[in-house]
Amino acid sequence: MEIQWSHSGAVSVATLTGRMDAVSAQMFEQQAGQLTGKAVRLVLDLAKLEYISSVGLRSLLAAAKKIQASGGSLCLCGLQGLVKDILECSNFTSLFPVFRTVAEATA
Repeated sequence: MEIQWSHSGAVSVATLTGRMDAVSAQMFEQQAGQLTGKAVRLVLDLAKLEYISSVGLRSLLAAAKKIQASGGSLCLCGLQGLVKDILECSNFTSLFPVFRTVAEATA
C-alpha cells in the first residue's frame, strides 16, 4: 500500500492506494501516530484502496482513538467497491463520518 500525505492547517489528508493488510496497516498506524498530540482532523481518502483486512480495520480504530484523545477527529471519504462493502458490513460507516469526496470532508 502507498500512502500520500498532504497537510493544510489542522487538516491532514492521507490518500491510501492498494491493499491495506497486516504489513501495510502497521505502516499506516505508525505514520498516523505521528499526528498524535496535535488537534488535527485526519481525512482518509480511500478511493484508490482496493482491499482492507481485519488488521486494517483495527488500525483505523487505533488511529482514531489516538487522534481523538488529543482533541482531533478522523473521517473517511471516497468509499467504493469491496472496501465500501467491508466497511459497511463491519459497521465502520457508523463509527466515522463518511463523505463522498476529499473536498466535502475538508470543508
